[in-house]
Amino acid sequence: MSPRPSVQAQRREEVLAATCEMIAEVGFRNVRVSDVARRAGISTGVVHYYFGTKEQMLDDAFRYAVQQARQRSLASIQDVPSARDRLDAVLDVQLPTQDSDLEWPLWLHLWAEALMRPPLQELNRASYENWIALIEGIILAGQASGEFRKVSAHDVTLQLLTMIDGLVIQSTLGAKDLDARRVRELVYAFVESALGTAMADDFAST
Repeated sequence: MSPRPSVQAQRREEVLAATCEMIAEVGFRNVRVSDVARRAGISTGVVHYYFGTKEQMLDDAFRYAVQQARQRSLASIQDVPSARDRLDAVLDVQLPTQDSDLEWPLWLHLWAEALMRPPLQELNRASYENWIALIEGIILAGQASGEFRKVSAHDVTLQLLTMIDGLVIQSTLGAKDLDARRVRELVYAFVESALGTAMADDFAST
């Protein structure tokens, strides 16, 4: 008898989570099915049951990472009435922390692989468009409520996301004087400057 659908879904998610961890640690092309199976606590046969090929497992891991990141962001702003607080919450879950974090190394490996894989480029493009829509929507709501300065919400969104990506890439690669806290300080300072908020002051006081 095959496992119940809920059990199948849970086990498949465990494999995807383990795959993401392995990608972050050893790189997209160095991941082995046996290592993923060991990390997930299952046999390689079970992995192949859920994913016909290693490539399918890796592609699905990219989709899983994208979905998890979006779900965390949406969860962070649920029932948050203030646009400023919603933007703050989204940034808080997106930016790195002082603790060791495998999420950004994962993204770097996935982006590098997407350079050579058009299907992954499409997935990344759709993910980025969703990020733009989310941030821009929050900024527009804040402008309508008088919380943010009247500037181009689209332009500020692009500047903000590009700044985050650039800073975190360099921080992940070990750039001098650019640890997680410094990245956050620079991003919050930009938001305050661009939108006329006091977010950076709030961050500095914590």
